[in-house]
Amino acid sequence: MKSVDIPKEIQQENKVVLMFTMRQLVCVGVAALLCFGIAVVLGMEFSLAVYPSIAIGIVAFAFGWVRQDGMSFERILFKRIQRRIYGNHVRAYHTKNMYVPLMNEEYARRREIDHGDRKTVKKMRKEARVIKKGRKKQKCRGFA
Repeated sequence: MKSVDIPKEIQQENKVVLMFTMRQLVCVGVAALLCFGIAVVLGMEFSLAVYPSIAIGIVAFAFGWVRQDGMSFERILFKRIQRRIYGNHVRAYHTKNMYVPLMNEEYARRREIDHGDRKTVKKMRKEARVIKKGRKKQKCRGFA
């Protein structure tokens, strides 16, 4: 059965006022000041001031509440901009196998044998006889 370690303490942000964390409170405050400032400075009617306020509220909501994989919105935004600038290159991991050249020689030799090249077959048999004779001589010397 598989087991999973569960942390003893679960990290949570502290609620400062009512149900808001400090981060959310700052985002709402900044959004309210911007909305009020835009409406007063530009002298807009209430019906017209609602539209920029909605846009500011959406941005404030994103910065205050949105989290993905434990990252805040500005970190997500920074990573996406960085990926857009530097590109999303897939890093391929390549190694150089030092046995490939040796094996290629062996494969070429075996390929020649498989194709029935008579000279190669004779050469291989001769090499096998030489190796066999060398083994017999070693065995005889070992008992002497």
